[in-house]
Amino acid sequence: KAAQATQCFVFSHRRLDCVASSALINYLQEECEARFADLSFLKKWYKVDAEAAMALQQGLRKLRSLSLDGNVVDTELWCQALQAHPGLQHLSLQKTHLDDMDATRLAEVLRSQSLLFSLDLSSNEISDLGASALLKALEENFVLLELCLEGTDTSEEMRNSVNLLLERNRCKYHGRRPISELLRSLRRAQAEAVTCQVQMSQ
Repeated sequence: KAAQATQCFVFSHRRLDCVASSALINYLQEECEARFADLSFLKKWYKVDAEAAMALQQGLRKLRSLSLDGNVVDTELWCQALQAHPGLQHLSLQKTHLDDMDATRLAEVLRSQSLLFSLDLSSNEISDLGASALLKALEENFVLLELCLEGTDTSEEMRNSVNLLLERNRCKYHGRRPISELLRSLRRAQAEAVTCQVQMSQ
């Protein structure tokens, strides 16, 4: 009901047993029409990681914002899903144990991804080596408006270089809504969905 009312699906901070895993994947593959999905901090995420990535790759066409924070993800599978999805605008991968190899693979996606506005890689094990790959990708990507690297092992100099290219993209942005409103709306959906869930449970 909350997902229908807010176009947001929040399924986070839970333990995935066999029943919950099956129900989640079935919902993502068959029923989910949410614009925002939060699948963060799920215990035993490994049970559904591959199938959830496949759900994004083959469906979930209305989805615009996805949070996988706190889960250990198969980067290759999710990169393939990102490249196949035609409309995802925001992806959060905070605290997902990404390293420089993962950042390099994500950089390949950024070279070909023309719709992703915001990518959050905060609190991961990414150094300047991985960030340099992302920086090179940004030289060819004129769409990404936000790339969060806070809490990583990147240097301030590297983050400043990244921000310079992001600022270039922001200056070229000519969307219908201001950038601040666009990015805020992609995050605000989570709070609205959680509030709706609480209200419906009372």
